[in-house]
Amino acid sequence: MTNLIHPKPRFGYNPTTGLVYDYLAGRDAAPSEEPYESVDGVWDLNEVKAAIETGHPIEGALIDRVRPKPAAKAPGAPVPNKGTVKAPSKTADDGKLPDPVKSGLSVAQLIGLGLSAVQCAALQITPQQLTATGVSAEQVAGWELTPERADALKLTPQQRAVLMP
Repeated sequence: MTNLIHPKPRFGYNPTTGLVYDYLAGRDAAPSEEPYESVDGVWDLNEVKAAIETGHPIEGALIDRVRPKPAAKAPGAPVPNKGTVKAPSKTADDGKLPDPVKSGLSVAQLIGLGLSAVQCAALQITPQQLTATGVSAEQVAGWELTPERADALKLTPQQRAVLMP
């Protein structure tokens, strides 16, 4: 005699051995009066066996559903706008921050500003500029930041100190 397998292959029943095979756990289990605990819930294997033999849905044998825990996510790459990098350091010679209108901004300086995604979009800073190239002095000059525009962009005092003339 061959194994009887339910159309939804959650469990299988082998009439020769009398065991119910749990496809999710990958093991055989003997039907008993004790509830059977699996990763997706608690089952009555006697009812599972009867459902498979009669071709009925096995869901009636489910005593209690246990929601699987979500898999832990692998840490992703850091988001440049969410980092804890400090603002650009002052130059050693005069103690002032470099003038971005004359020199542009490096990747480290952009990250240090902690600009939000909305601010980056409004200033037309691309992801490549945030991670690889920085922005040119011409692009910075083209921003023409005024106090009103800085307010609209919700720039912090630290961001204003670097970006505004």
